[in-house]
Amino acid sequence: KGLTNDAISEFKQAIECDESLAQARVNLGGLYFQTGDLEGCIEANQKAIELDPSLPMAHNNLGFAYLQKGDYAKAVEASKCALELMPGLIQAYNTLAVAYLRMDQPAASIEASLKILSLNESFAPAHYNLAVAYRMTDDPKAARKHYEQAVALHYPVDSDARAEWDELE
Repeated sequence: KGLTNDAISEFKQAIECDESLAQARVNLGGLYFQTGDLEGCIEANQKAIELDPSLPMAHNNLGFAYLQKGDYAKAVEASKCALELMPGLIQAYNTLAVAYLRMDQPAASIEASLKILSLNESFAPAHYNLAVAYRMTDDPKAARKHYEQAVALHYPVDSDARAEWDELE
C-alpha cells in the first residue's frame, strides 16, 4: 500500500517483542533501503545474519547496500555468501557483476553475468553489464551485441550513454 513508515514502525515493534525475529529484520532492512537509509539497511541485515546466518536474502540485501555505498569488496563478499545459500539468486549475481565492473575486474563480471543469462536470458541488466565488461576487454563486437540486447529488453539507457555507444559503431 506504500505505507513504508507504518511498516517500519510495525517491524520495529515486532522486533521489540521478540528480538529473535531474523526475517523481520531482513524485511526492515529492505524498507530502510527503500527510504535511502543504507546504514539502517546494513545494520538490520547484519543483525539478521547474526541471528540466522542461513538467510540468503539478508546476505543479498547486505551486498546490494554495500554496492550502493561503494564498498565493492564487501558487496562481493556478501553476494558470494548469498549465492552459497541460494545458487540461483540472480540479484546476487548482478551485484557481483556490477561490483566487479567497478573494481576493474571485467572477466569476473563477465562470468557473473553469463551465469545470470544461463538462468534467465532476458535479464536486461546482465546484457548491459556484459556490454560494459566486453568493452573494457576490447571486444567491441560482443559489447555491441549485448548492448543492443539490453536496449531491446528495455534496459534504461540515458541519452548520453546511448550517444556514447552510437559513437562506437
